[in-house]
Amino acid sequence: ASPFAIMLGIFNPLLDQTPQVHLLGVTVTGGWVSFTSILLRFALTVSAALVLVASTGLPAICWGLQQPGSAARVHATTAFPSTLRDCFDN
Repeated sequence: ASPFAIMLGIFNPLLDQTPQVHLLGVTVTGGWVSFTSILLRFALTVSAALVLVASTGLPAICWGLQQPGSAARVHATTAFPSTLRDCFDN
């Protein structure tokens, strides 16, 4: 898992001590539920991005981002890695 996702949720088990579920004699607190949720959502997001690039291809994604009305073009020079930034050089 990403260090960002871990650092985002690592304090949840410490801050939220409210019991949520009793599972096989173990009490699971709300902090652990939310931490697990953050890691699961991170994994699904990264998986979806990888599947998109693998199935579509980078040139097609770049072409789609260049189309009129694409909000991603505004962020292309600051937020995207250099490989995607090359798609927007005209």
